[in-house]
Order: sequence, then C-alpha cells, then structure tokens
Amino acid sequence: MNKLRVALLAAGLAVAGAAPAWAATAPASTAPASAVATDIEPAAALRATSPPHADPSRTYPEPGAALLQADLDYLVREARRGLAHGENNTLWPVLVVADDLASGRTADARNALQAAPGGLQGGLADILEPFVLAAEGHVDQGVER
Repeated sequence: MNKLRVALLAAGLAVAGAAPAWAATAPASTAPASAVATDIEPAAALRATSPPHADPSRTYPEPGAALLQADLDYLVREARRGLAHGENNTLWPVLVVADDLASGRTADARNALQAAPGGLQGGLADILEPFVLAAEGHVDQGVER
C-alpha cells in the first residue's frame, strides 16, 4: 500500500502542475459538489504527516505552504472542505481519492473521482481510476484502463 500512496501523491503533483491547462477544457461534472463528505478523518498514514501536536483547525496562507511542510493531513481536510463548497482545484480530488484508498474506502474513492472535473471520462479519471480499480480487486481492468 505504501507504493500506492507514493504513486498517488506523485500523480497528484503532476496533475496539479497541469491544472491551469485542464481548467479551460475539462467538462463540468454532473455530480453535486456535496458528493464528498467533510466529516471523515484522513487516513492514519496521512495524519502521521502532520506536525507534532497539530491543531486540527490549523491553517496555511495557501495549499502550497502545507505541501511544502508535507502536511497531508491538513491538505486532505482542506480538500474535503473545498470540494464540499464547490471549489475547482484539481489537487483536491486527487487528495481525497488518495485518502479514501489509503483508508480502504474504495466506494468513496470512486464517488470522489466521479465528482472530479470531467467525471469518470475526464483527465483525472484517466490517471487515478486504475488505482481505484486495483483497490476494488479489478487489477486486470485497471491495467487495461
């Protein structure tokens, strides 16, 4: 599972770098913004990245500052909050999908991917759905995708 988290984080960073190019061309998702629950705790592996004795209500001036601190716990919480409020940030669905997969919530990971820009036909799904399929036990379909 550790290789999966590293691969998803790397994919997220790559996608975040490509976000401005995709923002103009990605079709709107048909899933409501509230498809991602905000009251779910991030996976234990992601909470372990937070600073010692971190306040759950901590903030950073921008998401990039949290990324530089490798505070994935904060980023996942911010991603869930942002998606619930309809923010269009390509990194948010990547973080939520990674967290859901790391927590064993494959159905939630698929729902978050469905709610991402472009849905299951979009660029994010092209990158992340193979991981979701593999976590669901459909490795052969993930390889084909």
